[in-house]
Amino acid sequence: MVEILKQAVFVDLSSLDAMSSEHGVQVHHGSLLERLSQNRRLVRAVAYGTLDDDRPDAQSRLSQISDGGFKIVSKPLRRRADGVLRASLNVNIAVDALELAPHIELLTLVTADTDFIPLVEAMQRSAVRVELVTTQKLASSGLLQSADAVIDSSGLFDEVRRAMNRPRNRIRERDDARPRVQRSRQRPSGRRYGREPTSAGVDQTDDVNEGSMPTGSAEKTVEPVTSGTEHDLQPKQEGAGGQHPLKDPAVGSRSEVLRDKEAKDLPRPVIALPEENLSGRAVSARRDTE
Repeated sequence: MVEILKQAVFVDLSSLDAMSSEHGVQVHHGSLLERLSQNRRLVRAVAYGTLDDDRPDAQSRLSQISDGGFKIVSKPLRRRADGVLRASLNVNIAVDALELAPHIELLTLVTADTDFIPLVEAMQRSAVRVELVTTQKLASSGLLQSADAVIDSSGLFDEVRRAMNRPRNRIRERDDARPRVQRSRQRPSGRRYGREPTSAGVDQTDDVNEGSMPTGSAEKTVEPVTSGTEHDLQPKQEGAGGQHPLKDPAVGSRSEVLRDKEAKDLPRPVIALPEENLSGRAVSARRDTE
C-alpha cells in the first residue's frame, strides 16, 4: 500500500524565475503544482513574490499564478539605505512553514537560496521531511546536502514548461480563389527614338510617333531619281535622251478635272434642225433649250 503524505508546497518566486531563465523556459505554475502534488495529499500551496511598480505586468502575473492553485503572499519592493530595491520574504516563508509543521508530513520547497538551510533543519527536527526543487548551478552544496530529497529543476521544467506562441501558418489559397492580378510596369508614353543596330547594307528608319518628329531631325529633300519610279516628278530635260520618267497619277487626274471644268463654262452648241414647213412657215435654226 502506497503511503500518501500530507504535503505543503512553498515556492520562492524569485528563485523560480532565476532557475527558469537559466534553463530558458517559462514555467506553467498550474502544471508545476499538479506535478509536485502527484500521489500526495496537498494541504497548502503558497507562492511568495515581490511587487515591482516598474513592471506593469507584475500584478497580472501574480493573478495568473493564483489561478494555478497557489495562495499569493507578496511584498512591494522598498529602497534600502544603500539605494538597492529589495523585499525579503524569507522570514514569511520560515514562519509559515514552522506554523504548518504539525499538520504536514512533507514540505516541498522550490528555492535556490542558501538562507533556507536553517529552515530545512528546523522542519526535520519537527519530523517533517523536506523535498528541495532546485538546480545545482544556482544552489550551494550545503543546501543540497541538507534536504531529504532533491528534484533537479532541468528535467522538471521540461515537463511543466509553458507552451510558447507558435507562428501562424500562412493561409493557403483555395483552389477556387480568385487569381492575383499581376500589375505590369507602366511603359512611358510614346516610343523612344533610339535606332536599333542595323546590318551592313540595310537601311532602317527610326520609329516616330504620328504628328511628331524626332528632335534634331531635318526635312529631307527629294533628289531626282533616274531609275524611273512612279514617284518621279522631275520634268523631262532637254537632251536627256531616252529617259522618259513616268508622270504622277495625281497630276494627270488634276488636269482632267480642269478640262472638265473649262468644258462646262463654254457655251452650249447650237443644234441645227432641218427647215420644215409647219403651217406654211419656215422654221429657222434655234438654240437647244433642253
